[in-house]
Amino acid sequence: MDFSNLSTVKLSEKLAPLADDGYRKRWKAISIERTKRCDGRVSILDKKFCIDVILTLPDGAILTGQEKFRSYPAFKKYLGEATIEFYQDPDIFEKGEFFHLASQFYFYGFSNENETGFLKYYCLDVACLTLALSFKKIPYSFPEPQTLQGKFYCLQL
Repeated sequence: MDFSNLSTVKLSEKLAPLADDGYRKRWKAISIERTKRCDGRVSILDKKFCIDVILTLPDGAILTGQEKFRSYPAFKKYLGEATIEFYQDPDIFEKGEFFHLASQFYFYGFSNENETGFLKYYCLDVACLTLALSFKKIPYSFPEPQTLQGKFYCLQL
């Protein structure tokens, strides 16, 4: 399935270079590789493990990341709080993104109104996030109404 024409994909393509700038400044990334396939289809790393980006640090260490770029209307809707897909299909309890996160960090950013920068962003440690949510150590909710396509954790960060 080709996802290249979705508005979320187009927003990601606009904002990814801005995230890359942050990776270079914050972690001194010397290489940034996106896992997106050339044909617009979802890569196996993204589909199975939620890995969108691979960073190489100056000493050769590798960091893998999941990225979520959200629009300005989403910023207003969620009041700048991050959401993570818990169930893809809540009727049959099909596990969503939360259960597949194998990346090391999760970049979650809301664009400004002109889509030229970030109003707010989070860079989360996935292992800490997973353990905290699994053992209910950080507040979250399942805001209503949930979409028909999924059920999402709303993180109160």
